[in-house]
Amino acid sequence: MITKFLKIFILIAFIITSSCGIKKRWEESGVYTNPQSQESTYIWKKGKQYIAIVKTIPVKGRDKNKTIHPINISVDTISNSLEKINYVLIDKKGRKSERKPVFSEANIELLGKKIPEALKQANRNQDILFEVFQLRKKWFVLPTTVDTTAGYLFIERGRINIIFEKINEDYQGYDYDIKRVISGDASDGVYSGKNKIGKGWVVLTSKSWN
Repeated sequence: MITKFLKIFILIAFIITSSCGIKKRWEESGVYTNPQSQESTYIWKKGKQYIAIVKTIPVKGRDKNKTIHPINISVDTISNSLEKINYVLIDKKGRKSERKPVFSEANIELLGKKIPEALKQANRNQDILFEVFQLRKKWFVLPTTVDTTAGYLFIERGRINIIFEKINEDYQGYDYDIKRVISGDASDGVYSGKNKIGKGWVVLTSKSWN
């Protein structure tokens, strides 16, 4: 009995240690997903996570002349808007999950603070590119998977635009067969962009800012 208990204890300790190791690895490793040739200014970076100013990314249906950077925008405006963006998972049979928030509280706090800093420095020919992580709990309460959310943001008059390239996807690509779809409510000031591009184009109007 004692030997069996000891084995279980060692197994639990190993899993906890491994999960801590995952957290350390994804925070401290340092390769960025945006092309090295692309001119960029990092506002914040930590391992593979970053918030950067980059050259305007061309998008079908976007009028680059409507971009109004540099601009002063409050932390609360960004944070409140990000809180209202949700998504659903769709499996191979077309079944949808319950709506889930795209951003964790920690990521909303981070992006809410750093994106306004970036927007003050960006010009009308630049966008804000970001990639942030969060730990997903798969085994009971243990964080075993790192999810990444990435996209780029630009401001037009009365509109915060975000085009997502990744939405809480396993950073090693294990979730490629599970579709993710942005889900927002017009009543909250959340709309779809002009075209289906990337993983979803979200337009956040003034109703979402409060």
